[in-house]
Amino acid sequence: MSDMTQASPTPAKPKRPRPQVMRLTDAAAERITELTQRADSEIVGLRVGIKNGGCAGQSYTCLLYTSRCV
Repeated sequence: MSDMTQASPTPAKPKRPRPQVMRLTDAAAERITELTQRADSEIVGLRVGIKNGGCAGQSYTCLLYTSRCV
């Protein structure tokens, strides 16, 4: 017979909160609302990105989606 004891499992570490990637101003939120209301079809999503270019070296992109990506 063995005298070994089983070690209890290590408790899972709590997940760190994700850092805020970007901040949306009230003016930007109003502009997005205006654009979605003027669209020809229902908008189901908004993708914001950054690409190389522009006078500061980077520029923002904004795409409105009318159907869900699968």
